[in-house]
Amino acid sequence: MAVLQIREMQCFDIGAVMAVERVSYTLPWTEAVMSDCINGPYCCEVAMHAGELVAHMISQQVLDELHLLNLCVAQHQQRRGIGLNLLQHLLDSGRRNQAKSVFLEVRASNTSALNLYRSLGFETIGQRRDYYRDKQGREDAIVMCVDISS
Repeated sequence: MAVLQIREMQCFDIGAVMAVERVSYTLPWTEAVMSDCINGPYCCEVAMHAGELVAHMISQQVLDELHLLNLCVAQHQQRRGIGLNLLQHLLDSGRRNQAKSVFLEVRASNTSALNLYRSLGFETIGQRRDYYRDKQGREDAIVMCVDISS
């Protein structure tokens, strides 16, 4: 894969971001939520490959805790290292900004994401019952954390 470019998400990216969201999730975030994130206290980034928006990531740091809120890779670009690159970027950014730990929630059924997070040192610290909605009902979230203070 050619070099992946990670940059700040802009308002003009929302259409492409929503296209990735809608294909990836049964209940995607809305355009209004994405706009609020861009205009709020969040770090919103996109990954570009060969001029195409292939992924996006939204996080928020409060004091020394960084929380990954959304990481989504276009389905036709999955399993190419894009998610790994974005996560490494997130961890590096967190360290530069004196974060001590990174938290996230992931669907209990998302074994690919669970394996990716574990490969970067994330550990399960809890579970949120019925956290995620979907068209079939609700699904538990696995809460994970990694210490990046050293």
